[in-house]
Amino acid sequence: MLKNTYIHIPGVGKALEQKIWASGIRTWDEFLEMEGRISIPSSKRARICEGIKISSRHLAAKDCFFFSQRLPSAEHWRAYSLFSDSVAFFDIEPQDFPRAG
Repeated sequence: MLKNTYIHIPGVGKALEQKIWASGIRTWDEFLEMEGRISIPSSKRARICEGIKISSRHLAAKDCFFFSQRLPSAEHWRAYSLFSDSVAFFDIEPQDFPRAG
């Protein structure tokens, strides 16, 4: 799922990401191959291409910190399948929490 999102790239929000998907471009590789298919300013297209290249390098280096700093927290799930070997979960249940009833 990580290679299907663009919102970690500066200047890309949900609306632009939806526009990219609506144009039939689903992955980073597809964007690089078919960047001319989407009607956006060339400067923004170039910024996204550069962002994809940078992201690909960080992904190849297994740099989960890069993505955790750039993805909105509600979108961190997108990186789970690629970084599941380095993820920890905490279930905090306070002992002194007052019980209802």
